[in-house]
Amino acid sequence: MNFFEEWDTLQKNIPYYYKFTMFLCLHWFRMSLVWCHKVCIKPIEHILHPYIKEEPEEDKWVQIYTMTKDVATTQFASTGKEYYRSFETYFYPYTTDFLKFVENEFMFFTENPMQLKEDNQSLEIMETLFLVRTHDQCIVKSFSTQKPITPIDWTSLPKLSEISFSFVEYYHPKMVKPLEIVLTSDFYTIGNDLFTTAFVLRQLELMNCYFIFDKDYEIHLIDHKIKEIHLKIDQSIVISKDSYKIINHHAVENDLEDSPILSEARYWWNFHC
Repeated sequence: MNFFEEWDTLQKNIPYYYKFTMFLCLHWFRMSLVWCHKVCIKPIEHILHPYIKEEPEEDKWVQIYTMTKDVATTQFASTGKEYYRSFETYFYPYTTDFLKFVENEFMFFTENPMQLKEDNQSLEIMETLFLVRTHDQCIVKSFSTQKPITPIDWTSLPKLSEISFSFVEYYHPKMVKPLEIVLTSDFYTIGNDLFTTAFVLRQLELMNCYFIFDKDYEIHLIDHKIKEIHLKIDQSIVISKDSYKIINHHAVENDLEDSPILSEARYWWNFHC
């Protein structure tokens, strides 16, 4: 075999050598990524997992979500800055009659107020949500000193509303850009309390992204009539069959100021999930 024949053979084989070399490089690169994920990322995920908010994979459950407020302090004095925390507990059906399960949980929830844990006694409870999740509905009920507890009929679940919001956005003046809050159709259930302070905080926590949460936030939304609505921290929305109502909580609080029901509500409000 002369030189020219060898060179011709080498040229024909170069692409195969190249492909084989690239295959080996990519293979070992992939293996190194798997190793890095197992050795470096997995331990970090394991540490962070208890702090990541996420809904259960089960399609039926009850959640009690409590939002509290406290004032940040240093070793010597209070800074005067307020911050918010949340506590949550999920309950899963223990009977085939789901409505009976919900009724029992709600009754226990209202008749047996629980106290904050000893290490959280300094926290002020602001609001609690009672949520019920089914296959195609999410029922949201909000309770606070501004809204005394009232009986709820759990013999049947409320129906879905005919409305939905085209766009919902969380805005805060200290954030570079607002965050879009995506509400699935199951949230538009008749009678739901949406965009209360605790509801907003819960939705932000489920997004697992950076946000600033205090009394300066606003909710910007476009309703079913393409009307732009701005809600502040003291406002929320109650869903009805074909419309919605904006609730001003300061006005409600003033109406309840002299009501004997308020003291009972404040006692009931001292629970922790």
